[in-house]
Amino acid sequence: MIFGLIVSILSGLAVRPLEAQVTDFLARFLDEEQMPDAAGRRVAAFAVVLLLPALVVDYAGSGSAAIVVLGGFIGYFQAEIRQALLNRGR
Repeated sequence: MIFGLIVSILSGLAVRPLEAQVTDFLARFLDEEQMPDAAGRRVAAFAVVLLLPALVVDYAGSGSAAIVVLGGFIGYFQAEIRQALLNRGR
């Protein structure tokens, strides 16, 4: 379970740097009017990047889809989570 959480957190961290590559991939298969807006591209990048850890966790039997999504959220929103925790005491 910890392995799955760690892999998915690392994948969540990789979403923003890989967003441009996912957008380019989508552009090869979709027309301009079919392309999602900026928010949709972020969601698509999140889904595509978390697909690999979901498969790894499933194959290894070391977690569940909920753990992958939770870890992905932690990795993706780590800056916002950290800032919220730091501002909590103020």
